Formats: sequence, structure tokens, C-alpha cells
Amino acid sequence: MQESNMNRVKENIRFYLPAIIDIVGDTDFGWERIDKLFSEELIKRTAKANDNCGTWTIQATIYDIIIEAKKQNLEAMRLLSFFQRLLEELSMNLTAEEKKIIRKNIRDFLTRFDVRYLDYVGELAVINNLIKSKIYRLENVETKLASEKRIDFKIKKTNDGKLYLVEVLNIHLDSEKVESDEEKIKIFLNHRLAKKVESKKSDTDFFLVPVLWGGWQDIKVYSDYFKRNKMHLTNVLEPVAYATFADPKNETFYLHRFGNVSNLFESVNLMMDE
Repeated sequence: MQESNMNRVKENIRFYLPAIIDIVGDTDFGWERIDKLFSEELIKRTAKANDNCGTWTIQATIYDIIIEAKKQNLEAMRLLSFFQRLLEELSMNLTAEEKKIIRKNIRDFLTRFDVRYLDYVGELAVINNLIKSKIYRLENVETKLASEKRIDFKIKKTNDGKLYLVEVLNIHLDSEKVESDEEKIKIFLNHRLAKKVESKKSDTDFFLVPVLWGGWQDIKVYSDYFKRNKMHLTNVLEPVAYATFADPKNETFYLHRFGNVSNLFESVNLMMDE
């Protein structure tokens, strides 16, 4: 991203993720501040590189994915394709008022300079699935509870106006620790989810949506588990996850999925993207 005399972030987003511009608009979004934060991150990276003789580990951000896509990295191109499709669907499915509501989520996505930027993708993907169902509409984000804690989304059921609170918990799986043993999976889920449920529960109907991130082999372990088991924790839905399926005979064709892990791999005869 070497453009000068222009907002580098906005121009790259306009080219690679134009649906963001469709949602938040060309002005009055804080683009200058986002570009300033991006420039500061580049300075920090340069300083780290100098301190470590040019060798250090960084966590990929959305901007690193864009840079890799410019280099024709297929994995990066496929990930950007998923992001753009998700944002296009949000742009089509959200009302003008709902688009205003999720501006904060998109701003957070653009200003998180580590791999946790995916957490905001997870939040947007969950709300997209809820809105696509035509059962719910978005009421608010970051709703404050009586406990003073905040919860990700407030949604309204379209048929009766009933309100629900939704918390999204992104879980980044560590391949070295993923095991297929069912009892160990249950223990892991208890450890990651139970406290979150207790901390966020309120008098209003509430549910927690876990989002799993990891390589397809790791996601497949949980897919197999939830084919055989239901979620055992109250107020917690079955985890959802993202996967891209590629055609080994045509590298430019790929299929994106984001949904319940139990059926994520069903009816697909394509090669998994690593």
C-alpha cells in the first residue's frame, strides 16, 4: 500500500472490499483516523524489524491479506473473496438504519492490527446469517446490561417483536491442542464457554454463538463431534465456522461457507483450501 497524497486505507478498501464503502459511505466514517492508525502500525513494524535485525514474527491483518492478494496469493485471494461476499450480503440485507448500527464493527475490523481482526469478521458473519434467515432484525450493538457489561448484539424477532441478546465468542483453535476425543472436546467447550455464558446472561433472552477459526482439519474434528452430539450447555448454540472449498481442476473456482460446523462439509466434493 504505497499510494501517496491519498487515503491509502480507503483506496485499497475501495478496490479490494468495495462493499465496505457501500455500507459505511465514502465520507463521515473516520477514514483519516484509520489511515493514521495504519501508518503508525507500519512505523511500529519497521522499528521492530530494526530491533530484531529484520527477523520477527507478525500476526496477519486484513492489510497483510490485501498485500498477499496483490501478489496473487490464492489463499489470500480466496479469503478476500469471502470477506467481500459477506459484506455484499450485509449491504443487500441490512436496512439503512442497520448499516449505521454496524459501522462500529467495521471500524473495529479495519483498526485491529493482529489476527484478531477475524473476531469482527465472525461478528459480522453471525449477524448476516441471522438477518438472512428473515426471522430477525438488528436493533443495536454493544448493548449495556444491568451488570454494566456489554453484549454484542440486540436483535428483534420479526413475527412477534421479541428481543434477544446475542454474544459472539470467537475461538482460534490451536492445531497442536485439537483432539478428537469427545470427552476432551467437551471439557474444552466447558472451559471456553461456560464462564462467558454466566458473565453475559441477563433477564432478556440470551444466546451465545461460538465461532471457530482454524485449518479445515481442525474444524472437521468439531464438525464430526457435532454430527454425533448436541451442544450440552444452556444458552449456547452449535458453533459456526468458515471454510473455503476449491476445485483442484480450476484454481479460480471456490465455494465459501459459513455456518453450523455439523453440516459445513456436507455435499462438497471439492478440495479444501489450506
